[in-house]
Amino acid sequence: MADVDAALSGGNYEVLRQRLAAGGQELAKRAEALNLRRKAVFGSTEPQLVATERLRSEHNCAPVDIVAVGKHLLLGFNVFLGLKHETKVADVLALHRFEALPDQTGDGSFDTAALPADQQDFLASADLERDFANLYRYYRDARLIQLVKLDTQLLAVFQAGATWKDQKVLRWRIEPDGRVVYIDDRGDRDLAAVYPTPYDFEWREVTRDHQVAGKHPHFNILDTLFIECVGGTLTIKVEDNTESGQGIYEEPVEDANQSLDDARIFFAPIGKPGGLVLLKVLPFRETAWRYMVFDGRSKKVVRADGIGQGCRSLPEDHGVIFPGGYVLVGGDHKKFDGDASGYVLKRELRSPNGEDVLYVYHRGNDGTYLLYPYNLIEKQVASPIACAGYSLFADGRMVVMRQASGEPTRVHPMQVWRTPFTSAEHAASAPTDGSYLAKVGNADLVRGLSDALSIARLAGADKPARSTFEDILTLATRAGDAYYWLGHADAGDLKSAIADVRNAAKLILDEYEKVVALEAEARKQLAEAQAMVTERLRATRSEGWDRIDPFLEALTGLRGLRGQLISRKEVRFIDVAALEALEQEVATAFERVTTDCVAFLARGDAFGDLVGRAAGLAERVGELQTAVEVKPIREQIDQVAGGLDLLGNVIGSLKIDDATKRTAILENITDAFGNVNRARATIEGRHRELAGKEGRAEFGAQVKLLTQSVASALAQCDTPERCDQELTRLLVQLEELEGRFADVDELTAELATKREEIVDAVGARKQLLAAERQRR
Repeated sequence: MADVDAALSGGNYEVLRQRLAAGGQELAKRAEALNLRRKAVFGSTEPQLVATERLRSEHNCAPVDIVAVGKHLLLGFNVFLGLKHETKVADVLALHRFEALPDQTGDGSFDTAALPADQQDFLASADLERDFANLYRYYRDARLIQLVKLDTQLLAVFQAGATWKDQKVLRWRIEPDGRVVYIDDRGDRDLAAVYPTPYDFEWREVTRDHQVAGKHPHFNILDTLFIECVGGTLTIKVEDNTESGQGIYEEPVEDANQSLDDARIFFAPIGKPGGLVLLKVLPFRETAWRYMVFDGRSKKVVRADGIGQGCRSLPEDHGVIFPGGYVLVGGDHKKFDGDASGYVLKRELRSPNGEDVLYVYHRGNDGTYLLYPYNLIEKQVASPIACAGYSLFADGRMVVMRQASGEPTRVHPMQVWRTPFTSAEHAASAPTDGSYLAKVGNADLVRGLSDALSIARLAGADKPARSTFEDILTLATRAGDAYYWLGHADAGDLKSAIADVRNAAKLILDEYEKVVALEAEARKQLAEAQAMVTERLRATRSEGWDRIDPFLEALTGLRGLRGQLISRKEVRFIDVAALEALEQEVATAFERVTTDCVAFLARGDAFGDLVGRAAGLAERVGELQTAVEVKPIREQIDQVAGGLDLLGNVIGSLKIDDATKRTAILENITDAFGNVNRARATIEGRHRELAGKEGRAEFGAQVKLLTQSVASALAQCDTPERCDQELTRLLVQLEELEGRFADVDELTAELATKREEIVDAVGARKQLLAAERQRR
């Protein structure tokens, strides 16, 4: 790690991160300014509530659905007529006006009165009346459950059995001139074609080829994630490690004894590699499927059971959306409040400007809708609109039938929204100012702004990974190739801002591997510190101690441990807050042990055993015959003396109310210190005596060996150059001896004399050889 620390000693990574963040802020600022100019040219596109109206029906009824027919509203409802024997078309369907009142701009009040019967031609067909009468005559539970408006067709869906899934569909044809003509009651296939497939991707089931055997076996999915349901939990891991059962996500399963093969597991990758991976899991002996989304960028898992009802990919590989929420690449997700069970996707509508997509979900058992408008620039779904029916006009106005209590009534509340979901013809006819942005086009501007803001968000990520910087490079390269207008002045010169961010991200990638190594080392250091603190705290439970030795050992250990924690704060990328919390735990334990120690010292002769042990060590050392045997005794007496020194410092700084007690404790420590110091002096003296004796004996042997080495070297010196080599070798050997016997002054002096002799002898030999060479 030394070379890594040296490489980053100047804080290269932090400097580049700051440059990247600043570039991202500048890019976001320019993109927001361009977005405001775009809205000024093409108009604002956010869905906005512009009016609230009340539609009045002829009878008390429960509204079912509402659709736009030309410039009018077709209201579908169910009426309970009581004594009336026959249900007519007018008892279920009614056409209402939808016209702005005079002096209104379209965002105020509207005329929603019912049209006269003679203006509802398509509801007065003889064939329609016949099929309608047969429907209510032959099906006792017949009721309207849905209206469907297509480009060329209008469908009315009726329940024709015991459940809402038994259906009969009346259909009309919408002519190019806007006229509506009834066809027949065989629109079942047309209705089936309305609903898109629940999934726009394919589920793939894991097989034995995906299995990885080991202590904790799992399935390998795309070399990206690893999943298993053994050991009582459903576990998802991001490392192919079968030695550990730990992962980034866990949840319990009902059968803890199931094997790897027992669970059924499907997966589906979404978008580009490294994006989202959808999981569909059925643990053994369970009946409910579990759905999860794994994000390859953030390594997070989101539980999303709404995927079981259907799931669609968001545009531009942004993520996925499903009834009840959405998940974006990068880990951002949202789950909406409310009951989203039973909803299926009915329609996916894109706005002509390319900025918004409307996902329409319908629930058949109660006929309600959930509308999810997704914005590509903001990358979010606005608050869902829950309603009993909706109607979309060519100019983007949307009438929403608000959910009521279900009780029949004659007044039905509605909301009028202005949305970007206009018809293509209406969008094409919208006037522009002839500016450069108008020539580029709204749809292209939206895609470019979406990419620019995505780059800015990635540049400002709090905890970026390598994939974050790679995504910036990919998006920046794609933006530069796809949008020719980025560098134009009217577009705010986004091209240069994107280039700055791209260059900073490229430089960071060169440093990132070093940062990853540093972060791994920091995590290792923190884990080691946590383990040391846990072990030390476990060994310092001072309640009930009746000897001074464990107190001294505990206080010394805690003081040293605190110093280690403080020094580890200098480790780069370490979690300083976690270290400070550990340090606080150690400080608290130190205060507790100190308090218990004071209480113990106040009881009387607390140092008797300690002083006796020190005296015993001093007596014992006289019987030892070698310095090696004395060394462990020296270490023991040094540890005791260090503990006493620490204890004296701590006691001196404590606030003890009874001065007499403090004085008595300090005097006891002083007496004990004196006895320990005398014992230590005796031990040190014995150690020096033995070490000197052993050193002189060893020194004599080493000098004899050195003398023989000198003789051997002189015999091998056949050239002046060889003399230099041998002299170097002999001096190195001599320096090792000087280091070993540096404590004995008389031996050091003798070695100095020996050095001079060696230099003189080899020098004389060298001169002789040089003279012989010259004579030849």
